[in-house]
Amino acid sequence: MKLSEYASYDATGLAELVARKEVSADELTDAARYCRREPAAEFHGGCHRAAHCR
Repeated sequence: MKLSEYASYDATGLAELVARKEVSADELTDAARYCRREPAAEFHGGCHRAAHCR
């Protein structure tokens, strides 16, 4: 999952993606960890919602 896609969903939307098997829980975990490790990603369009990046 691209970070821009990840950032466009709220928690409910992400849960629905997992339920529909459009994305795995591991993919979401990786995206969340990246946003946490790389706070500059939000300035480069990778993770634009602060709530997902901190």
